[in-house]
Amino acid sequence: MEGEPEETACEAVIEAVSAAGYTKVILRPLMVVAGDHANNDMADPEDEESWLSMFTASGKFEQIDCQIEGLGRIEAVQKLYVDHAKAAVYAMKPANETDEEAGKRVGALIDAIYVQQRTEDTDAQCAAAKAAWDALTDAQKELVEGEEADPDYFVRTASVKTSCWW
Repeated sequence: MEGEPEETACEAVIEAVSAAGYTKVILRPLMVVAGDHANNDMADPEDEESWLSMFTASGKFEQIDCQIEGLGRIEAVQKLYVDHAKAAVYAMKPANETDEEAGKRVGALIDAIYVQQRTEDTDAQCAAAKAAWDALTDAQKELVEGEEADPDYFVRTASVKTSCWW
């Protein structure tokens, strides 16, 4: 909203939108929750420095609408947040974890998604298993046990078994 970096300043955005040939504009905040910034800096018709006022004053657009709703209201964005939070929780490693414990933990994450039916948690579990595997040292990867511990095999079969793709 404050124009940093420079190409995101309202004046630069007005020029880019106009140059692209658009005549109808919808201003919507790229924020999880639309609050003070959205109401004042973006949509306040009485504030000459608001985006709505600046787009209007440019005279380059037939129609300018504001949608005062944060991205957190969009179901797909909500799902992304939940999936990322679940992945972070699933991938958490205990402090002072030994290499052997790390290998067992990651092996369990991989085994859990390999044998399951697809659920609403599958994407988060896949992301957690991938993040946990990537965080292991080479020595720890050698300690991951189980039939499906070969990462190449797991990558080849994951999309078929659980719709995970690394």
